[in-house]
Amino acid sequence: MCVSLTKTVIAASLTLAAVVAPLASAATLHVPDSIEISSVDGQAVTPLNRINLTEGDHLITLKYNDYFSAYADDSGDWVSSKTLFAHIKVGDQPQLTLTTPAIDNAAEARAFVMQPRLQLTDNQGLSDTVELQSQAAVLSQLLASR
Repeated sequence: MCVSLTKTVIAASLTLAAVVAPLASAATLHVPDSIEISSVDGQAVTPLNRINLTEGDHLITLKYNDYFSAYADDSGDWVSSKTLFAHIKVGDQPQLTLTTPAIDNAAEARAFVMQPRLQLTDNQGLSDTVELQSQAAVLSQLLASR
Protein backbone atom coordinates (compact mmCIF):
# COMPACT_ATOMS: atom_id res chain seq x y z
CA MET A 1 0.00 0.00 0.00
CA CYS A 2 2.77 2.43 0.94
CA VAL A 3 4.75 1.69 -2.26
CA SER A 4 1.64 2.23 -4.39
CA LEU A 5 0.92 5.55 -2.67
CA THR A 6 4.54 6.65 -3.15
CA LYS A 7 4.39 5.80 -6.87
CA THR A 8 1.14 7.75 -7.18
CA VAL A 9 2.64 10.80 -5.46
CA ILE A 10 5.76 10.66 -7.66
CA ALA A 11 3.67 10.31 -10.83
CA ALA A 12 1.47 13.23 -9.78
CA SER A 13 4.55 15.36 -9.02
CA LEU A 14 6.08 14.62 -12.42
CA THR A 15 2.81 15.41 -14.18
CA LEU A 16 2.47 18.69 -12.28
CA ALA A 17 6.08 19.62 -13.07
CA ALA A 18 5.51 18.91 -16.77
CA VAL A 19 2.45 21.18 -16.78
CA VAL A 20 3.91 24.00 -14.67
CA ALA A 21 7.40 24.13 -16.26
CA PRO A 22 6.22 25.62 -19.59
CA LEU A 23 4.12 28.15 -17.67
CA ALA A 24 7.19 29.31 -15.73
CA SER A 25 9.11 30.20 -18.88
CA ALA A 26 8.76 33.74 -20.12
CA ALA A 27 9.47 33.02 -23.79
CA THR A 28 10.01 30.35 -26.36
CA LEU A 29 13.06 31.07 -28.52
CA HIS A 30 12.87 29.78 -32.10
CA VAL A 31 15.97 29.40 -34.27
CA PRO A 32 16.49 28.34 -37.90
CA ASP A 33 17.87 24.91 -38.77
CA SER A 34 21.27 26.47 -39.52
CA ILE A 35 21.69 27.52 -35.87
CA GLU A 36 22.47 24.83 -33.29
CA ILE A 37 22.09 25.89 -29.65
CA SER A 38 24.24 23.78 -27.34
CA SER A 39 23.76 25.52 -23.98
CA VAL A 40 21.84 28.23 -22.18
CA ASP A 41 23.55 29.89 -19.21
CA GLY A 42 26.13 27.12 -19.12
CA GLN A 43 23.53 24.34 -18.95
CA ALA A 44 23.68 21.91 -21.87
CA VAL A 45 20.53 21.62 -23.96
CA THR A 46 19.57 19.16 -26.63
CA PRO A 47 19.92 20.91 -29.98
CA LEU A 48 16.38 21.94 -30.81
CA ASN A 49 14.75 24.59 -32.95
CA ARG A 50 13.05 26.09 -29.91
CA ILE A 51 14.15 26.64 -26.34
CA ASN A 52 12.10 27.84 -23.36
CA LEU A 53 13.72 30.78 -21.55
CA THR A 54 12.81 32.45 -18.29
CA GLU A 55 12.67 36.22 -17.95
CA GLY A 56 16.09 37.87 -17.58
CA ASP A 57 19.52 37.85 -19.21
CA HIS A 58 20.82 34.67 -20.84
CA LEU A 59 24.10 33.59 -22.41
CA ILE A 60 23.42 31.21 -25.29
CA THR A 61 26.12 29.03 -26.83
CA LEU A 62 25.55 28.23 -30.49
CA LYS A 63 27.08 27.32 -33.83
CA TYR A 64 26.17 28.16 -37.38
CA ASN A 65 26.19 25.17 -39.72
CA ASP A 66 24.68 25.05 -43.21
CA TYR A 67 25.10 23.16 -46.48
CA PHE A 68 25.15 24.77 -49.91
CA SER A 69 24.98 23.04 -53.29
CA ALA A 70 25.14 24.96 -56.55
CA TYR A 71 24.11 22.09 -58.83
CA ALA A 72 22.29 18.80 -58.46
CA ASP A 73 25.49 16.81 -59.09
CA ASP A 74 27.62 19.16 -56.97
CA SER A 75 29.18 17.61 -53.87
CA GLY A 76 28.25 20.80 -52.00
CA ASP A 77 29.94 22.90 -49.39
CA TRP A 78 29.45 22.88 -45.63
CA VAL A 79 29.99 26.21 -43.88
CA SER A 80 30.35 26.11 -40.10
CA SER A 81 31.31 28.61 -37.44
CA LYS A 82 33.32 28.05 -34.32
CA THR A 83 31.39 28.13 -31.07
CA LEU A 84 29.71 31.53 -30.69
CA PHE A 85 27.97 33.24 -27.78
CA ALA A 86 24.90 35.48 -27.74
CA HIS A 87 23.59 37.61 -24.90
CA ILE A 88 19.79 37.58 -24.96
CA LYS A 89 17.54 39.65 -22.73
CA VAL A 90 14.09 38.14 -22.26
CA GLY A 91 11.14 40.16 -21.04
CA ASP A 92 7.52 39.12 -20.97
CA GLN A 93 7.34 38.22 -24.67
CA PRO A 94 5.85 34.76 -25.28
CA GLN A 95 7.74 34.22 -28.57
CA LEU A 96 11.23 35.23 -29.71
CA THR A 97 12.90 34.32 -32.99
CA LEU A 98 16.60 34.46 -33.85
CA THR A 99 17.27 34.71 -37.58
CA THR A 100 20.33 35.02 -39.77
CA PRO A 101 20.51 37.58 -42.55
CA ALA A 102 19.57 36.25 -45.99
CA ILE A 103 22.28 33.72 -46.86
CA ASP A 104 21.91 32.25 -50.34
CA ASN A 105 25.31 30.70 -51.02
CA ALA A 106 28.52 29.50 -49.40
CA ALA A 107 30.31 32.82 -50.00
CA GLU A 108 27.59 34.72 -48.11
CA ALA A 109 27.72 32.11 -45.35
CA ARG A 110 31.49 32.52 -44.98
CA ALA A 111 31.05 36.31 -44.80
CA PHE A 112 28.40 35.80 -42.08
CA VAL A 113 30.74 33.54 -40.08
CA MET A 114 33.43 36.26 -40.19
CA GLN A 115 31.03 38.89 -38.75
CA PRO A 116 28.14 36.98 -37.20
CA ARG A 117 25.03 38.94 -36.30
CA LEU A 118 21.53 37.65 -35.74
CA GLN A 119 18.17 39.41 -35.57
CA LEU A 120 16.10 38.82 -32.44
CA THR A 121 12.42 39.45 -33.16
CA ASP A 122 9.56 39.25 -30.69
CA ASN A 123 5.95 38.27 -31.41
CA GLN A 124 5.01 41.95 -31.95
CA GLY A 125 7.55 42.33 -34.75
CA LEU A 126 10.05 44.40 -32.75
CA SER A 127 13.61 43.38 -33.56
CA ASP A 128 17.12 43.97 -32.33
CA THR A 129 20.53 43.00 -33.65
CA VAL A 130 22.42 40.44 -31.57
CA GLU A 131 26.20 40.51 -31.99
CA LEU A 132 27.66 37.03 -31.68
CA GLN A 133 30.96 36.76 -29.85
CA SER A 134 33.80 34.26 -29.79
CA GLN A 135 34.84 32.52 -26.60
CA ALA A 136 37.87 34.82 -26.33
CA ALA A 137 35.67 37.94 -26.57
CA VAL A 138 33.32 36.68 -23.85
CA LEU A 139 36.25 35.87 -21.54
CA SER A 140 37.80 39.28 -22.20
CA GLN A 141 34.50 40.97 -21.28
CA LEU A 142 34.27 38.96 -18.06
CA LEU A 143 37.84 39.81 -17.06
CA ALA A 144 37.37 43.49 -17.93
CA SER A 145 34.26 43.73 -15.77
CA ARG A 146 36.15 42.60 -12.66
